[in-house]
Amino acid sequence: MEETKQIPSLVKIAAALALLMLTILLPVNDQGNAQVSQAVIGNANETGVKESLPANLLAALSFAHGNYESLINQEGLLSDLQATDIVLIGEAHWDQRDMSTAFEITRLLTQKRRIALAVERFPLTLQPSLVALNKIDREELREEAIKRILQTDDYRTVWGVNHVDHAGFPNPDDPFYPLNSPSAEAFEAMMLWAARARIPIIGLDLPLSKRALGLGEDISYRNELWKNQIVNFLENNQSEDYLVVAIGGIDHFSNAPDSVQEKLRKNPSTLQLLSVGQRNANYPSKMSRQVESLALNYQINDLIIRNPQFAVVRQNINATFPTPPDYWIAVHAVDSWEK
Repeated sequence: MEETKQIPSLVKIAAALALLMLTILLPVNDQGNAQVSQAVIGNANETGVKESLPANLLAALSFAHGNYESLINQEGLLSDLQATDIVLIGEAHWDQRDMSTAFEITRLLTQKRRIALAVERFPLTLQPSLVALNKIDREELREEAIKRILQTDDYRTVWGVNHVDHAGFPNPDDPFYPLNSPSAEAFEAMMLWAARARIPIIGLDLPLSKRALGLGEDISYRNELWKNQIVNFLENNQSEDYLVVAIGGIDHFSNAPDSVQEKLRKNPSTLQLLSVGQRNANYPSKMSRQVESLALNYQINDLIIRNPQFAVVRQNINATFPTPPDYWIAVHAVDSWEK
């Protein structure tokens, strides 16, 4: 009986693999673009507008993300995000594009809502300095103050790594401690922008003293800390109607048990939240690379998925996030969105 139930699933998997292999093997033209531009399949977004995708790109998307709900455009994503209380944006620390995209989304949301920024890269110990920042009247003095914060040991030892020899970890080559320098520049640019714009900044994470106790690897403990920081800020600033944009490692922002989302949703308050994941930079799979490669060939700058079935897939096709973020940016050309 159990074997009979498995047959339809096996047939579906075989069919998907066959379609995928067929599309990958299609010929290319002299410019290196796959010659399947006539074979398109419409996929409706939330506004009812049909978005046509080449068949092989659509197949790669389906294989990489499962039975996702829909593809939406930038306007649809921003419309959804601005209507909530908390936006959680996941990023891979060593991919500058992820942080740059988070910066883009944040800038665009400031045109629609009053926002506050909650960031993993500043620990709780810096919060008094971050609060004092916005009490400074002159913009140039706020900029000088945030630059001093970016030079503190609590930030630079963990996040300001410029070279492997400068890492503040016992073993900088340990894969659990990736170099963060590729995205540090984009993060620091965002902090300078926030200071100039007088946007409140919330430090989420552990100070060095706590990391030294091994708590840096206790994800559930850190997620509880992050949740409390976000909730406390909103409760203390209810009259301001802030939208909190939280930016941190994608591992914290899935919808899995003990994630920040899960802890926020269990909170007694009625806060609404949405989460956004990006590309597959954390654990790249062949299919995520295929999606990006095909999108590049077709000069498609953006592919945003609502409610993917899974979002990050290891090489063995086991989902790292069996319950992924609410939105997944599979492809995005940085700086292509209007500022």
